[in-house]
This record gives sequence, structure tokens and C-alpha cells, in this order.
Amino acid sequence: MIKRRIDRFGNQVEAGSALWRKLMTFSLVAGSWEAPTRASLFNLFDTHRVGLGVFKTTFLNVGYILGEYAGKLCAYDTIVENQPEQVTKQNSGYTILLHAKSTSKQYVYIEALECGFTTRFHSCQPNVAFMEMQNRTEVKVLAVMIYDVKAGTELTVNYGDGIWFKCACDECWFGY
Repeated sequence: MIKRRIDRFGNQVEAGSALWRKLMTFSLVAGSWEAPTRASLFNLFDTHRVGLGVFKTTFLNVGYILGEYAGKLCAYDTIVENQPEQVTKQNSGYTILLHAKSTSKQYVYIEALECGFTTRFHSCQPNVAFMEMQNRTEVKVLAVMIYDVKAGTELTVNYGDGIWFKCACDECWFGY
């Protein structure tokens, strides 16, 4: 049995603490015993196609937690005037709609357009997925590996069909 876990700041977490239980729960759900660490596991590089991209510096297994989808936490009414309800419920741009709602029953979003982490680069062929994790009132969206990847691989997530930009993954770019 694991006695210690490592939090996202590289600190050891005592067995039985609230954070330890949260990491253990997420690891069991994700099917992995990995925990986030402060180690430099990826670098930003120019992709020569769309600007910056995130590339792995080491091998990572399925279920590894890369980090948190970070940004500004915002709440919005359930319906925005002059917009169909369906539009307000979709993720768009760098905004992610959480399943959790505020205490006033508003939709809660993470907006990462002006701030955020490197876990937000799109591809139709992703190797990372966003997973929402809630522990009582605390909600986080984590970027989790969905495939094993070798060092030098670009890390991407799929934002879905409603993205506001042209996808530049190999399939969309080259048409194969």
C-alpha cells in the first residue's frame, strides 16, 4: 500500500490526510497510481505550424496527471439573453463548463484565455483528456494522459466540434 503521495507542488503528503485521500481517489478512478509532481516533464516549443506547443521530455503512462486546467473561475446565469440555451452550455475557446453549479445555481466556467496552464493545446487526435474532480465543494479539472507517450511527443486535448479556430492536427492539416 502506498504510504505517501506527492502533491502538485512536490511536497510529500501524509497518509490519511484530505489531500492524500483525494489523490488516492482520483488515482483509483483514473486507473493509475501516479500523482502530480513538480518535475519538469514537458517544455514549450514552436510547432512551426500554429505557434506554441507542449512536448514531453520523458515517457508517461496512461492515467498520469499532468496538471490542473487553470484559469479564472466565473459564474454565469443559466441563460444568456439573445442566445439559445444550448449555446450557453457548450465549452468554447479556452472556456470549460464545469458539471458543478454555484450555490446560486449558476453555470461555473474556467476561463483560461488570458491566464492558465500549458495543458490546453487542441488536436482532433488527443493524448490528454480533461477530467473534472469534485471533493465536496472543491472542484478541479485535471489534464490526464489517455495514451502512453514517448519523450518528444506533443501533448494535446480535444476541445470538440465547436472550436472557434481551424484545427492543425496532422489529420486536419494534411487531410489523412
